[in-house]
Amino acid sequence: YLLLETQLVRIYSALNRHSDAAEIAARAMQKFPDAVEPAVLAAQAYAAAGNWTEALSASQEWRRRAPLAAQSAD
Repeated sequence: YLLLETQLVRIYSALNRHSDAAEIAARAMQKFPDAVEPAVLAAQAYAAAGNWTEALSASQEWRRRAPLAAQSAD
């Protein structure tokens, strides 16, 4: 199920539907609280949509979920 959601986020992002992509990624973050990829995709989608507050929040969650790869989230 996670794979389907992340793929849909990528498709929406490729179609420049960044707000839709961010919404799906945010839901995936809630459904899969230990998975890193939804947080990465949410941060990227929010940033692409110009939603900087949400992008920062998703990046912080990304960092929390992947402490060994924290530099990538920065």
